[in-house]
Amino acid sequence: MAGRRGKIVPQDKIDGIIMDWRTGEYTIEQLASKHKTSTATVGKNVKGVAKDLSGLVQKGFEYNQALRSGTEKFVETIEKAVDYRVKISRLSESFVEKSIKKSIAMLGTVEDAQSIKYLSEAVDRNTITAGVNERHARPSQINNTVQTANFSSMNEDDLQRERKLINERLGIIK
Repeated sequence: MAGRRGKIVPQDKIDGIIMDWRTGEYTIEQLASKHKTSTATVGKNVKGVAKDLSGLVQKGFEYNQALRSGTEKFVETIEKAVDYRVKISRLSESFVEKSIKKSIAMLGTVEDAQSIKYLSEAVDRNTITAGVNERHARPSQINNTVQTANFSSMNEDDLQRERKLINERLGIIK
C-alpha cells in the first residue's frame, strides 16, 4: 500500500502493524512510531480490524506473572504440563483429521444402510471434535434425533441421497 508521499509500504510492515494492532496494546501513534511510518498509513491499514488478540495477551501476561512467583521447580512443572497438554491436543487433532478422511473414503465403498449410518455418525462426531461442525443442540437432542432415524428401511435412492447430503455437509461434491 502507498504510504507518505506515494512511497510503497512493504507488505511485511503492514502485516506487522496489523498484528500489533490486534493485540490491543498500541495506539495508532505508537504503531506509527514503532514501525517508522505515518499515522495515516497505520490508520488506513487498521481501520475495521478487531483487537481480537487482547484476551490472549492478557492470558499470556497472567501466565508469566504466575510463573514469576514460583520456584524453578514450580516453573518447570507448569511448563511440562502445558507442553504435555499441547502434545495431546495435536495428537488428537491429527487422529480426528485422519479419521474423517478415512470415513469419507469408506462412504463411497459401502452399500448397506447400517454401515452408512455408522460412518455418517463417525464423520459427524469427528467433525464436531475437530471444530469443523458446530452443534447448537444439546447432546440429548442429538442422540434422540439419531435414534429416531430409520436407516434400515432405506432403499438405494435413499442411500444415494444420504451419501450426497453427507458429502455436501463436508464440502465434498461428487
